[in-house]
Amino acid sequence: MKLDVPYYSQFKDVEREDLKSRACAMTCLKMALDFLVPGRAPSIDVLMHEAMAHTASMIQVGLITEVVAAQGLHRDVTVAMARNYGVNAFREEFKSMSLDEMNNPVASPYENEIYDNGVKKIIAMLETGSLPLISILPGLSEGKSFHSVLFVGFEEENGTLKGFYYHDSDAKDEPRKAVFMPFDEFNAYWRKMAIFIG
Repeated sequence: MKLDVPYYSQFKDVEREDLKSRACAMTCLKMALDFLVPGRAPSIDVLMHEAMAHTASMIQVGLITEVVAAQGLHRDVTVAMARNYGVNAFREEFKSMSLDEMNNPVASPYENEIYDNGVKKIIAMLETGSLPLISILPGLSEGKSFHSVLFVGFEEENGTLKGFYYHDSDAKDEPRKAVFMPFDEFNAYWRKMAIFIG
C-alpha cells in the first residue's frame, strides 16, 4: 500500500540557503498538506518563517528553551503549523522507561508492548490516509543529526510487515521519493516518536 503523496527536497525546493539544512520537518509538512488539502499551503520558505515565529513565541513564554530550539524544530510547532492550515495533527511517543532502586532509568517491562503499539498505529494511520511524520536517528540519510521523514506507505507479506515507504527531503541530487525502509532498518533508526497528520 502506497499513497500518492507529492515529493519535495529541502535542498531544491527551499530558496533561502540558511534554511535548507533545517527544513526537513516543514518540507515533510508541505508534502502532507499538499496531499491532504492541495493548494492550501504556502511555500516551504513561508512555512519555515511561520515555524520560526512560533518557536520564538514558545521560547518567550517559557514553553521551550533556546537550547531545545537549537536542536531542531520542536514537534509542538509542527503540530501547530498543520492545524494552522486546517489539518488535524498530534504527536505521540512510544517509549517506556522505569527507574531502578537507585532512580536510574532502565527498560520498562512494557517497552516492547508500547513499541508494538506504535508500529500498529503507524500502519492504521496510513490505512486511513493520514501521514506519519517520523523522527529518526542520524545515519539513515546524509544528515548528521536527528531528522524527519514522511511515511507514505507500507508493505506486508502474508500478514507480516516487511517495511515502510517514506519520502526523505534530505536529497541534494536524486529525489528520495517512496524509498523502501525494511523493518529491521526502521527498528534501528526510529526514535519512537511520530506526528500524525490528517
